[in-house]
Amino acid sequence: VSPWGLYQMSGNVFEWCQDWYDSDAYNRYKAGNLTSPANVGLGRVLRGGSWYLSDEGFFRCAYRNGSYPPAGRYDRSGFRLFRSLTP
Repeated sequence: VSPWGLYQMSGNVFEWCQDWYDSDAYNRYKAGNLTSPANVGLGRVLRGGSWYLSDEGFFRCAYRNGSYPPAGRYDRSGFRLFRSLTP
């Protein structure tokens, strides 16, 4: 459990995100532009950690990658379902 009460934020698979990967996204966010990247590449953002890599840098919830196309299938990527507790 994280200090914010979140469970299982690192573990079995990288998780697909809605955003397209843009290596310059964080620079735009720091400048105040919080719009999601347009389709600027072939891959969507993958976040989280995965067991298959031996480097501990990949096994953390802040890890971010964008080199995998969304049509691909991998034993190390998935997605997390969620919904708001309030309507």
